[in-house]
Amino acid sequence: TVVLTECLGDIADVGARREAAFALSRTGHPEASLAIPVLAEALTDRRWPERRRAAVALGQLGTHATAALQVLARALHDEDCRVREAAQRAALALHMEEGQRLVDVSAFILEQQHRRRDSGV
Repeated sequence: TVVLTECLGDIADVGARREAAFALSRTGHPEASLAIPVLAEALTDRRWPERRRAAVALGQLGTHATAALQVLARALHDEDCRVREAAQRAALALHMEEGQRLVDVSAFILEQQHRRRDSGV
């Protein structure tokens, strides 16, 4: 994990930094939470598969990385349903109770937005 955490700081190579974060997320090691900023950045990628991959990786960090819930909150409103679904699963995997509240609030907000859009408001 030392090599992976060192790669997280490789500013010159975004791809290497992200790959290190994805790999670190699968280790279950407490230091995997160091990958959160890199994965948060990946959640803003223009390509939905990369955003989905980041959401899945955040869910693999384990319960010691509940700070990732804040990052996932934004992904719950992603334009792509595959990213939103991955973010929901990740939030629940990180912390069932808090993740469920986050998913419920997000679903409510999306429903309200759709109602306003449909009613022309």
